[in-house]
Amino acid sequence: VDYLFGQVSIDKAFVDWSGNCGNLSAAVGSFAISSGLVDPARIPRNGIATVRIWQANIGKTIIAHVPITEGEVQETGDFELDGVTFPAAEVQLEFLDPAADDGDDGGAMFPTGSLVDDLEVPGVGTFKATLINAGIPTIFVNAADIGYTGTDLQDAITGDPQALLRFETIRAYGAVRMGLIDNVDQAAGR
Repeated sequence: VDYLFGQVSIDKAFVDWSGNCGNLSAAVGSFAISSGLVDPARIPRNGIATVRIWQANIGKTIIAHVPITEGEVQETGDFELDGVTFPAAEVQLEFLDPAADDGDDGGAMFPTGSLVDDLEVPGVGTFKATLINAGIPTIFVNAADIGYTGTDLQDAITGDPQALLRFETIRAYGAVRMGLIDNVDQAAGR
């Protein structure tokens, strides 16, 4: 099945079609089976159905392993995932060749060529960061390096306009460092 994801902005008329969403990727296979988009002959009575997904935004293949009980998608279960409200059935995903496809080398999961970089962010500081481009660009930093413990609750960030600005600044400078944009002013559009 083909899957196209749009991230809708909450503060302006803008949809970003450049990335992917892992949680929604986990729902695609189940939806495709329940909606009749998968040949019923490929769905076991009990067991795991395999659904091959083309993620159109990033041009990558995802394999979903969907649990089936009595011929139907199994929705209930005891699998828990941080950020998801309640337990459910586990849908395992395989991201085939997840690195971005930039250039003739097929792209690099670590676009700077390093596992850890010194990321300089004016007004925030210079700190160690891992920059990854696999499905959706991600920047990993040590919480303590930017003033957090790593056990901070959501409101400590989302309820703090200065924290949101700090994270947006880190995101913009990380995107430039990864070669996704040419300058930080372009970050507002992606």
